[in-house]
Amino acid sequence: MTQNTSESLFERGSKVLIEGVSSASRGPAAFGTTPRYMSHGHGSRLYDVDGREYIDWMMAFGALPLGHAHPKIVETVTKEIARGSHFATPLEVEVEVAEILVDLLPHVEKIRFANTGTEAAMAAIRLARGHTGRRKIIKFEGHYHGWWDAVLINSNPQPITSLGHPNSPIRIPDSSGMTGVTRLTDSGLSMVEWRPIVGTIPPITDSDWDEVFKKYHETPQYKQINQGMSADEFKGIFWWEYSHRISGRVIGLVFFIPFLFFLVRKRIDRPLGLKLAGIFVLGGLQGLMGWYMVKSGLVDNPHVSQYRLTAHLSLAFIIYAAMLHVALGLFSSDRRLDRNKRLQNLQRFIQVLIGIIFLMVLSGGFVAGIRAGLAYNTFPLMNGNFIPPEIFMLEPWYLNFFENMATVQFDHRMIAWALAILVPVFWYKSRQLTLPSSARLACNLFLIMLITQICLGIATLLMVVPLPLAASHQAGALLLFTAAIWVNYKLR
Repeated sequence: MTQNTSESLFERGSKVLIEGVSSASRGPAAFGTTPRYMSHGHGSRLYDVDGREYIDWMMAFGALPLGHAHPKIVETVTKEIARGSHFATPLEVEVEVAEILVDLLPHVEKIRFANTGTEAAMAAIRLARGHTGRRKIIKFEGHYHGWWDAVLINSNPQPITSLGHPNSPIRIPDSSGMTGVTRLTDSGLSMVEWRPIVGTIPPITDSDWDEVFKKYHETPQYKQINQGMSADEFKGIFWWEYSHRISGRVIGLVFFIPFLFFLVRKRIDRPLGLKLAGIFVLGGLQGLMGWYMVKSGLVDNPHVSQYRLTAHLSLAFIIYAAMLHVALGLFSSDRRLDRNKRLQNLQRFIQVLIGIIFLMVLSGGFVAGIRAGLAYNTFPLMNGNFIPPEIFMLEPWYLNFFENMATVQFDHRMIAWALAILVPVFWYKSRQLTLPSSARLACNLFLIMLITQICLGIATLLMVVPLPLAASHQAGALLLFTAAIWVNYKLR
């Protein structure tokens, strides 16, 4: 389809108009191509300058309920324009229209007319602040409220899967230890470069901070979420990410230097040396995975990929499990238990539970990645349903398990319910065996940690993911994982 005249007009307009049009909603970002320039309209139809006819579904965003060029409106406007085009004084018609509107709308006492939507929004906010004495306002994600700086943010609609259920829409985002807090504070994208050596030195002078802040200005997170952020606010999220990255490097040095020392002194045998070397390699890969994750949030979407986030999280748990396994082997002097079939079955049981807990950690990564905790903030049901009706709203069907808030949260809940049933069963079975006091203590703490973790999860959900609770819930997952591995070791 050609549109030669529209293309010519857009080319001319780009030389004299910002973005070539009078509003971004009329430009290429909205049309996906050269915008179509209209010649005239009649009724429900529009006609562009290239002679094509369209059905006008927008109707000037609702301002034309009777359509274009309605004869009665044309007659009235023609009559009124002959009496004068514009007045800087009150008019009789203002009173007449206001009386009609107040009569039609029982909840309205008085009216103030405005020339534009921006003017109306500014007046409404000013009125609300004056009446309530409050300063903060709610800005709806994906909505346009005018050209005023305070509301001209987050005006691009987000993917439908990130909005939550209509009965429980998610709020605008506020902006496992430190990694979890970095994710929850949206600070992970504040450092837009990965420099393993030079990057250990933070900005010091004002010019250093200006340079880093300017680079952050180019990121989708700044443009779509944090536009207008002050330098001090930026420093707040920057230090979170910097602390996260520098802690990873410090951990690497603390691990590598003693390892190299004992290796040179031949204090480490070959099997242990291979295990420790493998852990160090995994640690280096974790740094690469972290940057690979951050890069996904520096292109178009101001949030990191939930797939890469979950991979980063799972690798962290794998490294931790490997270190814990080696540490337990080095520091524990317990003799092995006498093997029997019941004990073997119990150990197989705890190994299955370790796998389920790890699966729940992966599920939690997707919950955090798509902010599924900000929807369905009810328990035990999900907005009145055990199985929410929208769990298979995406096509193809398998995407729902990774990109649909309803499905991701439902899966996380189901794994929690499975653990809530299986862990007490395991604990009960452990009570039927004669175990050393240390093994029994491990089993008891495992059950207590599960109860604590479930309570933290429910509280985090019901309170709509406050940072302290959310960070505690993520740390609780690590402690539950630790308790399970400890139990497995005690039952060997």
